[in-house]
Amino acid sequence: MSNVLKEIAATLNDVYFKVLYQEFDSEEFEKLLAICKENNVVICFAKLGNAQQNTIHLIGAIKQEFSFTSREQSRFLCIDNYGYLQSVSNNPPVIQSYLSLGWIPLSIEWKMFYYAVGGCPHWRYEFETPMPHETFEIQNGYCLGIVFQLQSKRTLSNG
Repeated sequence: MSNVLKEIAATLNDVYFKVLYQEFDSEEFEKLLAICKENNVVICFAKLGNAQQNTIHLIGAIKQEFSFTSREQSRFLCIDNYGYLQSVSNNPPVIQSYLSLGWIPLSIEWKMFYYAVGGCPHWRYEFETPMPHETFEIQNGYCLGIVFQLQSKRTLSNG
């Protein structure tokens, strides 16, 4: 697995608190995004919104957002050949047809996990993909994000 993925994931662990306590400034974040773009790396995480509307964010080599409601326990998505995030049916034949086109599968699930210290139960969003990836935690375990490297450049502009 790429060392750049490990380094980016380690930098992103608890980034919410780093920003909160000014340990991670916007200049550092812009440098991190530049490294992602240069190395074709995507950072994927979820953010809790208002009115039970949450957002999946892809930043780095791809810049996309996808909204979903907090009532959804899981969601299956794909990144298409143009770098857009698409919601797809969680039906194996449908999924296979998208994968045969070269789309990248992502799934997000609302899962129970236990803190290492104290063993308290907690709910969080977790992302999974069959691609090689590294994970990172944000917002005190609220989301287990992933960092992965695209095999080829997607054509979506990163405006």
